Amino acid sequence: MKKTNFLVLLLASLYLFSCSEDDNETTSLTDTENATTIDCSVAQKKAFGIRNDVKLETIETIAANLAPYNTADFPDFSPVVQLQFQLGNSSYAASGTLISPEWVLTAAHIFAKKKEGKFTLISPETVTATFGNDPNSSSAKSKIAEIKIHPAYLAKHDDYDDYDMCLIKLSAPINNINPAKLYFNTKKLEKMTAWIAGFGQYKASQGQNPDLFAKKHAFQNVIDKVLTDSITTGTNTYKTVGLVVDFDDPCGKNNTLNDNKIFSEALAPITSNATPTKYEGVIVEGDSGGPMLAKINDQWQVVGISAYEVVFIEGKQSDYSTVAISIGLSAYQNWIEENIKN
Repeated sequence: MKKTNFLVLLLASLYLFSCSEDDNETTSLTDTENATTIDCSVAQKKAFGIRNDVKLETIETIAANLAPYNTADFPDFSPVVQLQFQLGNSSYAASGTLISPEWVLTAAHIFAKKKEGKFTLISPETVTATFGNDPNSSSAKSKIAEIKIHPAYLAKHDDYDDYDMCLIKLSAPINNINPAKLYFNTKKLEKMTAWIAGFGQYKASQGQNPDLFAKKHAFQNVIDKVLTDSITTGTNTYKTVGLVVDFDDPCGKNNTLNDNKIFSEALAPITSNATPTKYEGVIVEGDSGGPMLAKINDQWQVVGISAYEVVFIEGKQSDYSTVAISIGLSAYQNWIEENIKN
């Protein structure tokens, strides 16, 4: 079995990276899009998942497609689904996307847990798919009939795996939500601005009740790099694609993927604009399996699913400088279409 790993590639290119509060100079700059002045001494403070000058309520409103976020400039987030499941005595939540009336696309690591060299597969009977914007009050729920893990994920699994793809079959079709469209290509993706949606927990953020599930939310980021990978097991060779983003702060001080101190020629050529998007963010726990959506040929399509993040500064998980990888769909077209058809 031959394999390289996106995470290995990222870490192999790691040379040196350190940051202290002294690096965050007290300056200001003008946000030309919003005609406001940003105080960098505030804007660069610790963030969690989203820019600390963007309210959690805003990204929840966007994901609910409430005005003014209900135009063609925004994806339809209604196919984004929360997945609740039991493992032992604990309850967990993750994200997914309705891609046909009976099928949800999500991440494999959610439902295939590895311990002591063996997989524990989550039983479909313990999983519930919840539709709507607030899983705490939604009555639109569905039981699960089947969980299909991509064979390359089960063939070889590291702590962070590049073949993180899973299909979930619902016990009954959902006919009142338009399934998301899928983009099985990598053309045009690099440097595109994408939306990422899910039900990740913002318990560390003001406005989230720690005793409740998170509401659906959506944020932006730019796809800085498209990486390719492959694995050979037996007579089968599987390909995969990673869509890489970094979490930039409003004052451009944490442009991780463009920092020569961090990345060497292992990822070259790679460039990353230090200017964040208006609703810049990165995945948090619970966003796994949720969609990355990009507008291609005037149509919003799922181009990848959220898989994992790489933290280069201790204590800065889901904070500025975090790098996140979504698994692109281009290598999985046959597997997805064949399973749905069958």
